[in-house]
Amino acid sequence: MTGRNKGFTLIELMVTIAVAAILVTAGVPAFNQFVQENRMAAQVNSLVRALNIARSEAVSERTTTVVCASSDQMKCITDWNKGWIVFADKNGDGKVESGELLHVFPAIDGNNTLTATLGATTIGYDPSGISTTSGTFTLCDAHNTSARAVIVSPAGAVRTAAGTCS
Repeated sequence: MTGRNKGFTLIELMVTIAVAAILVTAGVPAFNQFVQENRMAAQVNSLVRALNIARSEAVSERTTTVVCASSDQMKCITDWNKGWIVFADKNGDGKVESGELLHVFPAIDGNNTLTATLGATTIGYDPSGISTTSGTFTLCDAHNTSARAVIVSPAGAVRTAAGTCS
């Protein structure tokens, strides 16, 4: 009884490997773009969330609430790439003090950059939810090819839009 060998021939194996290589070559750049787009969306959503938390807290607690760039969760800085914080400025001095810190947001990663064009270094909300500062944040990807903007109106409303990198 002679049986047929069960297995792959060398040609079948080579064709399978070639097809797999083509799929991987085509898929990796698309996957990298997908990851980059999702990273940017998450970072924009994080900033929008911080601004919405601050506005909501200001209205519900009837106190001034501030969003500012911070790398150490203790003081406000001007580099928004280092992360940001939300704090209730109960005594109105513009500084984070014991019991005022509400939320901490991490630094921008993935070589993206966040720039702010604001009337001040912080965004504050008064007890009625009106913003003390208006302006635009622009998040650019690592290659400056894709950008998203977060716009804070003088009334305190926050919206997102397409942006441009400089």
